[in-house]
Amino acid sequence: MSTSPRNSRWMGPKVRGLILLAAGIGITGASGAALSTDYRAYLALEGQLNFAEASSEAARKEYCAAREQYGNDNLPGDPVACPDEAAAEAESSAEQDSDDSLSPWEQRAASVNEAAALDGVQPADLLALRSEWIRNWQATVEPLKAVETAQVVDPQTRVQQWFQANGALFGLGFFLVLWGAWMSRKALQEALSSDPEEGNGAESGAVDFGELLDSIVGEARTIQSEMKALAAPHLSDLDALQVRLERLQKEDLTRLLSAGPRLQMKYGITAFASIFSPLAGAERRLNRLWSTLVDRHWPESMVSIDAAVNQLESAQIAWSATLEAA
Repeated sequence: MSTSPRNSRWMGPKVRGLILLAAGIGITGASGAALSTDYRAYLALEGQLNFAEASSEAARKEYCAAREQYGNDNLPGDPVACPDEAAAEAESSAEQDSDDSLSPWEQRAASVNEAAALDGVQPADLLALRSEWIRNWQATVEPLKAVETAQVVDPQTRVQQWFQANGALFGLGFFLVLWGAWMSRKALQEALSSDPEEGNGAESGAVDFGELLDSIVGEARTIQSEMKALAAPHLSDLDALQVRLERLQKEDLTRLLSAGPRLQMKYGITAFASIFSPLAGAERRLNRLWSTLVDRHWPESMVSIDAAVNQLESAQIAWSATLEAA
C-alpha cells in the first residue's frame, strides 16, 4: 500500500524531529524539577509546621478579638495569648526569666504549658476559644521539633541524591532534545538547499528565482515606460496602473520574496543580503507607488517607480554575480 505524498510530508524527518524534541523537553523538565529525597522530606516538615502555626495564630486572634468584645478591664489578664493588653509586662518578665539553654521547640512547649496552667475566671465561650487556641498551639510543638532536629541537606548532597534518582531520565530527555533538534534542522536544511520538485514552477524557490526576477524587472520597466508616456494621466489611467501594480505585488513579488530562505541556504548569507537588500527597498518603493496612485499624486508616483526600478535592477545584478560566483 503506497503512502501519499501528503502523509509522507506529515510524518517526515522534520515532524519526527519535532516530536522527539518535544518529548525530550518534557522529560528533562519533569526530571530536572524533581527534588532530592531528603530535601523533599525537609520541605514537607516545614509545610506541616507552617500549616500548624497558621491554625494556631488564627485561633489566638479569634480568642483575643472575643476578649476585646467583653472588655479587657473586666477579665483576668492573659499576656501570653494577647500581649497587647496591659498585662503584657508580665509576659516580658517571663521571657527574660526563660532558660536560654532550651531549644526553640522546648521553649515553646514550656510556654504552652504555662499558658495552659494560667487560671482565671472567664465566660464559658471565652474558655472554649482559649482551649481551642491552646490545643492548636500545642499541635505546633512536634512539627517545630521535627524541623529543628531534621538534618539540613547541603547543596552537594541534594545534587547527588537528585542525580541518583533522576539523572538517567534527565540524560535521556537531553539526548532526545539534541537528537530531535538535529533531525529537524537537517531536514530543514535539505528542504531549503535542494532543488524544487517538478511541477511546482516558480513558486518553488531559488532554481526559478532568476526567471521570476527578470519577469518582475520587465514588468516594472513596462509600467515605468507607460507612466512616462502619460503627460497628464486621467483617473482611468491611474486605476489601470494600480491594478497592474497590485498584481505585481501580490503575485510575482510575493513569490519571489518567499524564496528567500531557500536562496539563503543554497547560496549563503552574503549572497542573500546582496540580493534581498535592494529587493526590500524595491518592495517599499512599490508600496509607496501604490499609495501615491491612490492619493492621485503623480509627481511622487514617478519618483517611486524610478526608485523601484533602480532597486530591482540592483537585485538583478547581484543575482547574476551570485550565479557567476557559484
